Amino acid sequence: MRIDPLCEYITAQLHTYIARISRNLDILQIYTTEFTDAAEFYKEKELLRYLEKSTSAGAPKFSFINTKYCFIHFPDPAADSICIIGPLTLLAFEETSHALHTQEIPFTHIHEDMVIPSLYIQTVTKYALLLCNTLQEDSYTVIDLMKGNFRSENIAQNASLTAMDTIFQNRENDSFHTTFFQETRLLGAIESGDIDGLRRNWKEPGTDNIVTYEMRNPIRTGKNYAIYNITACGRAAIRGGLQAEYIFSLTESYMQQIEDLKDMLLLQSIVEEFQYNLVCMVAEKKRRMSTDAQADDSLLNQCKSYVFQHLHDPLTVAAIAGELEVHPNYLSSYFKKKEGLSLYQYILDQKISLVKNMLMYSDYSYIEIANYLGFTSQSHLGTVFKKKTGTTLKAYRDKYKPEGF
Repeated sequence: MRIDPLCEYITAQLHTYIARISRNLDILQIYTTEFTDAAEFYKEKELLRYLEKSTSAGAPKFSFINTKYCFIHFPDPAADSICIIGPLTLLAFEETSHALHTQEIPFTHIHEDMVIPSLYIQTVTKYALLLCNTLQEDSYTVIDLMKGNFRSENIAQNASLTAMDTIFQNRENDSFHTTFFQETRLLGAIESGDIDGLRRNWKEPGTDNIVTYEMRNPIRTGKNYAIYNITACGRAAIRGGLQAEYIFSLTESYMQQIEDLKDMLLLQSIVEEFQYNLVCMVAEKKRRMSTDAQADDSLLNQCKSYVFQHLHDPLTVAAIAGELEVHPNYLSSYFKKKEGLSLYQYILDQKISLVKNMLMYSDYSYIEIANYLGFTSQSHLGTVFKKKTGTTLKAYRDKYKPEGF
């Protein structure tokens, strides 16, 4: 196996050394980078001896020198050697050190002016697993790496103690989380499009306490709970028949609003607005659907999802049919039977809907919008738009674009 190109690539990405040493501590190969001058680490037999003894089969291991400099090491069975990545420092290590198995190596001969790269643990983990899995027969994941390097028992124990304390405090203050049955009724109302059921859920005690918990950081806790809530509600709406990609995008938009929120008094109303919008969309969806269409229809869903994801392309029925592995004539006939309009008209309707949004909420020129959505020209877009809406692009933008955009 030619491992050199991969090692050279990872070295260039991490700006540190990769060394391969024998079990006798002989350096078989070292890959260097111009951005670091820490070669003296690899002159220290004490360091190499420690890394060799502490390397065992499995996911990459983390070892630290003077609680600061990190090495990642793992075996290379084919060459009966070990592979070492480092030295480097982990960004924000102080905040995560309580969870790391920090194998400390006594090492005092370090010049403080050496250039040592600082990297996030996610970046280091990605490349370490790539090289480790290339050299070994077994394939390891991030979970395997975390189990071998992070202490989870303290986190679990602390979480359990905190949960018990929270229950005690809530009981004393007569303040509790929304019950499981309340949450089940909420999600059921959204999934079924039951607007009255949603309103009844809002009136139940305990459903309006997003930011009332006695927590160390009540604002962060309130935002986390709101994000969880809209995520669960979004999944319920998808189960109710709404288009998944649209709901994912809508959910992410609300998440961002919550993250940017300054006035926490608005948090509950934002969550309820999201819930109400979802239940109304599901209700409308079910109202329009025939009895046959209420059954799970994977081909129809696949077709609509493909159109949604490729609105920027010059879509054709033949191209969509090819992707879905059906005959174009069958897809056209099938789609019209299910939706009551041709697939071509459906594509145009979706594109025009997006054109309206771009006219209202962006400063893209008409030719840019035409190119962006796969129309052959600005004139072509203008003709189709006027036929669908009865007005020109300019007139629509002038009438509906909000002030300030």
